[in-house]
Amino acid sequence: MNNIIAITNNKGGVGKTTSALNIGAGLAKLNMKVLLIDLDSQANLSSCFGIDIDNQSNIGNYMMGETTFDKIVKKD
Repeated sequence: MNNIIAITNNKGGVGKTTSALNIGAGLAKLNMKVLLIDLDSQANLSSCFGIDIDNQSNIGNYMMGETTFDKIVKKD
């Protein structure tokens, strides 16, 4: 069974990135498959994983049809 957890709020600084990071880590620790999608234009969640956001394709490139999904997914 697949589940989707969306974390959203228009206000900044309320802990969306921190919550997503920690929920994902907790689920991964329970041996669950986790896909985190960073839709924030500042890409803070990606930065938390050490991804160089300046030199990588991102979800925006995918949504504009400029790259494929496989090229933006980073597996660890």
